[in-house]
Amino acid sequence: MSKVIIPKIKKTARKNYRSVSELRQFLQIIFENKPYKNYVLFRLLAYSSLRKGELYTLRWADFNPNTQLLTINKSLGRIKGHAVEKVRKILFLCAKSALMMRPTYTILHKWK
Repeated sequence: MSKVIIPKIKKTARKNYRSVSELRQFLQIIFENKPYKNYVLFRLLAYSSLRKGELYTLRWADFNPNTQLLTINKSLGRIKGHAVEKVRKILFLCAKSALMMRPTYTILHKWK
């Protein structure tokens, strides 16, 4: 048995993203079958590079309609099973910003 070579299991790469057409199809299904709020939130996630925890802490004050800039300065996390709002404590980058494209801005403004 000492001369037996155990074959290695080949790891297959998993696709952890969706194509543009798959994203559009998903958003169309959400738009047609779910409350408008769900469509707005999924579109915001898809087109703004927000993380779920950052999305949960957004307030209308974080969105500047004049510049179409969204300021992200906090996130929601969990500590021992309890939700905790975390403020960014990076010295050089106090807040993350995302520029909204015109269609996303219009959809967000309509929902408000």
